[in-house]
Amino acid sequence: MRQAAAKVGGGRKGGLGRWGRKGTLVAAFSLMAYGGQGAEAAGQACSFDVGTAHRVKQVLPPGTGATRWDGPSNMVEFQGQLYFSLVRQNGPPSLWRSDGTEPGTFAIQEFPMPPAGSLAQLTPTADQLFFVAAEPSHGRELWVSDGTAAGTYLFADLTPGVEDSSLNLLAGLGPRLVFIRNQAGGSQLWAAQGTSSALEPLVNLGTSVEEYPGEPIRLGDSVLFFFRSAQGNTLWRTDGTAGGTVALGLLDRGPGSARMQEVRVSGEAAFFTLIEPDGATEIWRTDGTPAGTVRLHTLGGEHRVSRLLGRIGASLYVVGTDTRNQRMSLFQLSAEVPGGREPVMMLPNPYAAQPDAFPYFIGVTDSGGRLFFLTGIGSPGPAPRTTQLWVTDGTQAGTTLLLEPVSNSDESVPFVQSVADNLVMLLVYSGGPSAWVTDGTVPGTRPVAYVGAEGKPSDPGPYTRVGEELFFSARDGSGYYQLWSVPLVSACTRQEP
Repeated sequence: MRQAAAKVGGGRKGGLGRWGRKGTLVAAFSLMAYGGQGAEAAGQACSFDVGTAHRVKQVLPPGTGATRWDGPSNMVEFQGQLYFSLVRQNGPPSLWRSDGTEPGTFAIQEFPMPPAGSLAQLTPTADQLFFVAAEPSHGRELWVSDGTAAGTYLFADLTPGVEDSSLNLLAGLGPRLVFIRNQAGGSQLWAAQGTSSALEPLVNLGTSVEEYPGEPIRLGDSVLFFFRSAQGNTLWRTDGTAGGTVALGLLDRGPGSARMQEVRVSGEAAFFTLIEPDGATEIWRTDGTPAGTVRLHTLGGEHRVSRLLGRIGASLYVVGTDTRNQRMSLFQLSAEVPGGREPVMMLPNPYAAQPDAFPYFIGVTDSGGRLFFLTGIGSPGPAPRTTQLWVTDGTQAGTTLLLEPVSNSDESVPFVQSVADNLVMLLVYSGGPSAWVTDGTVPGTRPVAYVGAEGKPSDPGPYTRVGEELFFSARDGSGYYQLWSVPLVSACTRQEP
């Protein structure tokens, strides 16, 4: 493995472990998680690092008959504690909570074994934890918990009897929950709060023609979501009330319309891309209003594949691969007005003259005003020739190769995730899939230390921050995925007025 400061160029201003152990209407593939959590105290400048990882609890003891992919999933923070589902293929799923200690990590409620039982989509509101679970007498329905066994119960049987309800895109907005319910006659946006008597449909969306995996898009105190019908793609916004639910616009028309690809949220705006039938990439901006939802750019699809990285200041940054010469370049676009594309730099590809050496985008996250992104270079076989971790501040001089290779395994797909203003976690394949951390420098890109007789945590992530602790699932010496955590360590210096 090579770590090199491949700071390319001379300073001209240029201006997403695994594929998913983790469906649903058109939603956002938001790869920017935890951007900007708790970086600075008043009058102080703070930087973060991670401490030593350790196993919190063996939630799957030996002899339980667990399979290779069983383990903690759907992790969320609720009222200062971690909640997660323990998913099992040959055993009953269960709802758990943890305060970060072994005795404080326990199951709240167990559900029937699959296929009759299931547990997913944990979604906190201000004072309730909602989730979707299945059991034989009611099917797949909406449940709620206050963190106790007595306070965990079926919230509403929307489809009475044993039939399932199709509930997707759950999101908490203050004390209210919003979600989309799919039925044979169409889809509706619903809201819930308190008790089932407050459960109500907000708006009829029509009939969707296609479902996508993803998550709702948070923008301020509202949620954005896409709905794809025979008429085209419509962008909606809701604050959890009927009056605050509005269609921001039909983005394109017809059943053969463009397909939503990715969303990046930055401050009070969201940027998203649509892929046209001819391969061109549309870049849109929305501030959550109909007038503020506009198409900024259209990047030609012939011989070029474009992916949106994100925003830095007044600029957007895109990587584009030219299929004719197998080269990937970083470009700058305006985040405010249409038109204009300025090259920042071309990323190196030493295999460009060889067949099937196509550079491709893997994932991105923003942290501390910079974009951390992963790229790969293809090969004739299933595994890539190489994968690279880059960081950019939007300039050629500020674009640095931090790590290569990140993962050359065809079974381990790397990801990046921001966990603090200057700190990014990533999955690196080094003698197996391992937890790494970077502060955006080559010396600061390194493996995460671990302690305990359980052995090295393998295939870790994603990470859920609760206070100053990062929780994650990893396979260890037990042979199963268990609950692990690593502390965030802060160092602050007082700033002179």
